[in-house]
Formats: sequence, C-alpha cells, structure tokens
Amino acid sequence: MPIPPERRGERGMVLLVTLAVLALLIPLVYAGVEAQRFHARQVQRELDLIAARRNAESLLARIVRLLIEDGAQTRSDHLGEPWAMPVAMSGPDGEEAAGVTNDLERFWNLNGVRLADGQIDDALRGVLVRLWQREGLAADALEGVLKAPLPLRALERIPGWDPTTDRKARAHLLAEAECPSRRLNINTAALATLEPVNPERDWTAVVRMREREPFGQVADLSKAGVTLAPQESQLLGVNSACFAVTIRSRAHGATGALTALLVRDGGRMTIRKVRWNG
Repeated sequence: MPIPPERRGERGMVLLVTLAVLALLIPLVYAGVEAQRFHARQVQRELDLIAARRNAESLLARIVRLLIEDGAQTRSDHLGEPWAMPVAMSGPDGEEAAGVTNDLERFWNLNGVRLADGQIDDALRGVLVRLWQREGLAADALEGVLKAPLPLRALERIPGWDPTTDRKARAHLLAEAECPSRRLNINTAALATLEPVNPERDWTAVVRMREREPFGQVADLSKAGVTLAPQESQLLGVNSACFAVTIRSRAHGATGALTALLVRDGGRMTIRKVRWNG
C-alpha cells in the first residue's frame, strides 16, 4: 500500500530531526569520551610520577648509606670510593633510576673567603687572585666576591659576575652556604683547581700519586715534592663533608629529577636540601 505524501513528509521531518540530534550528540559523546581518556591519562601520569619519585628516594637512601658507611670507616675521601661511582636501580615495567654523587669539596667554596669575624682569609684571597689572573676573569667579579654579604647563595648573584666569568669559574668555584668546610680536598680536586694554592709547585705529581694511593693527610704532599707554608696547608684537607646528589628517575614514560645536598659528620648524615622536579 503506497504511503500518502503527507506521511512521507512527516517521516522525512522525523529523519531530519533525528539526524540533527545525532549531529549534536555525537560530538558531545566524543568529547566526553576524550575527556575521560584525558583524565585517565592525567591520573596515570600522576601515579607514574609518584612511582618515579619513590624510586628516586629509594636510590637516595642507598647513596646515603654508602656515604655513612664510608664516613664511619675512613677519614680520607677519593674519587674511587663506592659513593663516587654512578648508582642505578630498576623496577618492573621499565622503571629505572640513576644517580651521581658530586663531592663539593672538589671546589673552592666562596663562603670560606671570610672568616667568622668577617676578616678576609689572606691565603684564600691569594688563591682567588691567582685563579682570576690565570683564567682572565673580570676584576669586578673578584671584588664582588670579596665584598658581597655572606653567606653567598648563588654565583650569578655576585656583583660584577658575567657569563664569561660564570662559564670559566664554575669548574673551580661554588657558593654553597650549607657546606660547613672551606677546605679543598686534595684527593678529589682537579689539577687546575689545586695549582693556584702555590703555582710554583708541581701538582701533577700529586695527581699521579693519589691515583695510586689517596693521601691520608695534607702533610703527605711532601712525598710528592710539594711543600707548602702553614697558611697554605690550612686551606687543604683529605676528607669531604658536603655532597650534591642528582638522581634521574623514570616510570612508564614519566620522568623526573631529584637533587639533594648532603652534609656528613663521620657516621652521621644530614640532608640539608632536597628537591623533586617532575
């Protein structure tokens, strides 16, 4: 039986309305599904970051144990120790973390430029002057170091500090207020960092000797043919108390970095600063 024209018009209208409604609903449904997926991805990312941070903190605990064990056994630190080696750990489904520990007493700490009474340490000032001359650093930056209020918290905040000075100086200097010592570790410092103590001495012999056996005391420098004045010897040490740790961690594609500043006193360890960036 043929459909009357008026019924065909009604059915056509219904079909148009249905299509119009579907045209409106489909994007809404799709947007809702995508929103749920986005939320699920965000939740998963947060869970992955939590896992990455947990792994980084576990690795930090392992590094702390290495430093404590070493500090309880010996008062001499060198770059062949277990804590100085890269450490890593892995977990399920590709989770992993890797960390390095940097001995901060490989560098001259500018917070030791002046003594507790505010007077400039003449021996250390001489080291800085010779370092500045050798590296061709800006004189204004040296004046900024000697006159800036203590504690110094960042090299780039020193008056007169410029990009060239920053690039050259960071191989030898740091400004870390949390580090208690102003001594330079002769077992870990670079040759170019040691030389300004007394450029007339042959420090290459010191580096060769410490590779065979680390120095147990500063006086042993004489065995390498390096003799120093008492005020120069007082700038040096054979053990370290301040360490910077950097750990990079990954869990299911989410990555982050944990940094920490550790201060050691014999068999005791204090975490002065810790930061997670993930």
